[in-house]
Amino acid sequence: MATADSKVDVAIVGGGPVGMTLALALARRGVGSVIIERKVEPDPHSRAVLLFPRTMEVLRDVGVLSEFKRRGELNAHVRLRRASDRHTLLDFDFNRLDDVTDCNFAVAIPQDVTDSILLDAVRSDARITLHSGCQFTGFEESPGDDRPIVVRFRDAAGSEHAIDALFLVGADGAHSAVREHLGLELDGKTYPTRAFLADVEIAPEADSADGLLMAAQAKSFVVSVRYAPGIWRIIEQDIPAEIGPDQEAKHAQQLAEEIFGPAAWRRTIWTSAYKKHERCASTFRRGAVILVGDAAHLNSPAGGQGLNSGMRDAHNLAWKLDATLSGRGDRELLLSSYDVEQRSAFAHDVAPLTDMVERMQAAPAGSVSLLSPISGSAAPWVTTPRWLCGCRCYLSTTGNHRSS
Repeated sequence: MATADSKVDVAIVGGGPVGMTLALALARRGVGSVIIERKVEPDPHSRAVLLFPRTMEVLRDVGVLSEFKRRGELNAHVRLRRASDRHTLLDFDFNRLDDVTDCNFAVAIPQDVTDSILLDAVRSDARITLHSGCQFTGFEESPGDDRPIVVRFRDAAGSEHAIDALFLVGADGAHSAVREHLGLELDGKTYPTRAFLADVEIAPEADSADGLLMAAQAKSFVVSVRYAPGIWRIIEQDIPAEIGPDQEAKHAQQLAEEIFGPAAWRRTIWTSAYKKHERCASTFRRGAVILVGDAAHLNSPAGGQGLNSGMRDAHNLAWKLDATLSGRGDRELLLSSYDVEQRSAFAHDVAPLTDMVERMQAAPAGSVSLLSPISGSAAPWVTTPRWLCGCRCYLSTTGNHRSS
């Protein structure tokens, strides 16, 4: 356990996938870090289940891509299909990225598996020290010192500890203690609707379709995605207000039967209903204290925006911290560019998608009408949002694509 005279280049508060990605990206560049994590073990639930090509490039850079490919479900397309007849409404065709990246696929994988892969990599890297079961209690800045930030935390036994660091990164989620210590808030809006997530097991005979299945007759916009054999995530954009926690499992069964057929449902594994937000800090950085992931911006997970954007925050910051520490660039310019670039990504890529999905939930007929003009367009492709892959990618609307 760290003592008062421990020193490190980067202290990271938060050992979730974003914090671990940052630590691994720093380690690959020879930069040591300490992670302070409140939980003793990762959350066992699936939560975020879809990672996109740009995130795959990040995972390749930190040395864990092969494990994600082995344990996840690879998709060269992300297709949206009507559940009733499997008609393809939209097709995000990653084969079009062949000349741009060899990570031309998305991976469906539950977040507990993501956490497990990253945690194994963190524990095996001598340049990373992980303090689990520890509560961050604050920090102090001493500009004249060689390690100007004193990061304080308390272990499970109640003992107080401190680390002297050059940089402090808050990767501690929506209720970030680091952000609170900076006096920053997440400004924005909360949508009036509640979203609903459910993981369900489906009978083998119904587990044959690839892509995302949309329940066209549901009362709000409902899609499902397969992330393991026989296991599907159902996403409902507006769960009825009268459905409380005690009714969620039954509601998940009803949605599953609507999507896959009346005899397809086997069991409900996990459910969660929540309010959707679109919020962002006014700055992601103050001096040597920097925010990443949900600590910096909070948004609906619809479209895989949450975890993917947070891991890209971490990767962008890692090389800039390394360049700063090694003297290969101007500290102020590098760190300011992180703030500008990632806040811009939220404003231009993540937030607009959240608004679009929120509009689509208004009615099933409305959601289909939004898709049909695109699908029937004479144009062979349109560019997809940058959040989807971090590089140029195409939305196939003609059906003339290579098989996945």
